[in-house]
Amino acid sequence: MLLASLALIERGAGGLNWFATLLLYMPQQIFAVPLGLLLILSACFRDRLSLAVNGAALLVIIFPLMGFNIPKEQDSLTDGWNLRVMTCNIHHSSMGIERIRRSVEKLNPDVLCLQEANSISEPEKTLSNIRQVMPGCYSAEHEELVILSRYPLSSTYACPMGADSGRAILKTTAGFGGRSITIFNTHLNVATGGRS
Repeated sequence: MLLASLALIERGAGGLNWFATLLLYMPQQIFAVPLGLLLILSACFRDRLSLAVNGAALLVIIFPLMGFNIPKEQDSLTDGWNLRVMTCNIHHSSMGIERIRRSVEKLNPDVLCLQEANSISEPEKTLSNIRQVMPGCYSAEHEELVILSRYPLSSTYACPMGADSGRAILKTTAGFGGRSITIFNTHLNVATGGRS
């Protein structure tokens, strides 16, 4: 009953107050703690039915919900490559381009996805300022979304997320070393009531 109540609070008020936000972003495995206690009690009281039901619930949590799996064969890492991706909501550059540039310089990403990258006060200067955070980069942009890449971009387009969401998904392809990777950037709405 408690878990059902917490799920309703999380679903209905996620992001609107500190408790609901905590429920929304904390590790979801914590909700399985009562199951562990029930398993221990079932074993102590030697209640086979309770033990079987709680054991089945534990398997459902571990495998489908948490995605646990055992790989059939080990993947070879000899031909692997690294791509460093950074994503950030820059809140319409409210903290200043220089601070954003320092953060990007420190993390040195190959691909940078920015949300709320449109300046409210000076929209005409926004993209040229944003490009300064990764000099010499390639860029793709749509409204508040920007993708910056050290590698050439192609096949860029934006598609709306929904008729009344007012949001979009920006998709582009980066090519490097004979390979290509598709990059998506979007700004999700985490709260109820259309607040971001």
